[in-house]
Amino acid sequence: LRVIDASIFPDNITGNTNAASIMTGWKGAELVLEDQE
Repeated sequence: LRVIDASIFPDNITGNTNAASIMTGWKGAELVLEDQE
């Protein structure tokens, strides 16, 4: 089980966290796919 959310950010993000969360999710998905190869 892998969980990726906005709590991993080291600093508070000013404004909406949506874009940063989406990019973090994409990177997490890439890491999961690499592990399966």
